Amino acid sequence: FIDGFHSYRTSENEPRSCLKERLKSALDSANKSVDELIRSDEATLLEAGTTLLALACSRSAVHWISVGDSPLFLWRKKKLERLNEDHSMRAVLARKVAEGQMSPGDVDTHPERNVLLSALNGLEPEKIDAPTGPFPLESGDILLAASDGILSLTARQIEEVLKKYSKKPASEIVRILLDKVAALKVVKQDNATIAVVKI
Repeated sequence: FIDGFHSYRTSENEPRSCLKERLKSALDSANKSVDELIRSDEATLLEAGTTLLALACSRSAVHWISVGDSPLFLWRKKKLERLNEDHSMRAVLARKVAEGQMSPGDVDTHPERNVLLSALNGLEPEKIDAPTGPFPLESGDILLAASDGILSLTARQIEEVLKKYSKKPASEIVRILLDKVAALKVVKQDNATIAVVKI
């Protein structure tokens, strides 16, 4: 993805700063690499795939592109908000809760809650979240980009960490969140990778 992002070439009429196109081109490059990997060992890797979340961030705005369920959170004025779409059954189940078709407690135990509806697997992704324009940022904002392993923590647990440690360096916030995930000792814990950007 990073190689694809940096090697992106614009036409003479297209500004180099056209980030949406650069992010999409980089995503396509990453997907092609996944396809090549699968083809190199189809017997073992036929079902392989990955989620992807990438940000291009300045002090005033962030662009992102995502496929899958890796979350991008914004901490602003002591409130946590997910910015990107969740391409998993968890989001479908949450809509059913909102419509009164199932109870909130059923989502946490539903056997298909972590099934992905879109991933990079060499095929055209079913869903891609890439806003058409930049999302404006404010001084004091914290962006938290993570793999889905962070979802072992509840939104409230993440909020508690950010409320208590928002003045700490980004690297320390990451360490505290990873320690909280590890402390849960979830059997078959998903990979938890976290990046924090403080504005």
